[in-house]
Amino acid sequence: MVGEVSQFLMDKFSTGLQGICEDSSLVLPYGRFLALKDLIKRKLEQPQSPDEMRSLTKKLHYLNNLLTECQMISSKKGLYTPHELLSIFYIRKSLKKIKSDIEGEGKSNRSSSQPQNGDVSTANGFQN
Repeated sequence: MVGEVSQFLMDKFSTGLQGICEDSSLVLPYGRFLALKDLIKRKLEQPQSPDEMRSLTKKLHYLNNLLTECQMISSKKGLYTPHELLSIFYIRKSLKKIKSDIEGEGKSNRSSSQPQNGDVSTANGFQN
C-alpha cells in the first residue's frame, strides 16, 4: 500500500515538473527539483524496507507541497516581495536537506552499525 502511494506521489511530482521551464526564473530552484526527481526514481527502483518507504512517502508529500508553492510564486508577474524571496530561500534549504536525507539513508543502509575501531562504548552513545 505504501508503495502505491509513493508511486502516485512520484507521478504527481513528475507531472508538476513537466510544465515548468528551467529558464522561466533564475531565482526558483527548479534544477534542484529535477535532481531530486532523479534521485527518488533511483531510490524507488531499489528494494526498500517499510520504514524507508514511509520516510520516502513523507518526503514526496513535502516535495509536492514545495513544488506547489514554487509554482504559485513563479506565476506572479513582476518583482518578488521580501516574503517571497524568504520563502524561496527556505524552499532551497528544504530541498538541500531532503536530498542529504535521502542520500544519507542510502549510505546508512550500506554501512555497518558496528564501530569500525572496535570501541563499543562510543557506538552505544557512551563516551570514555
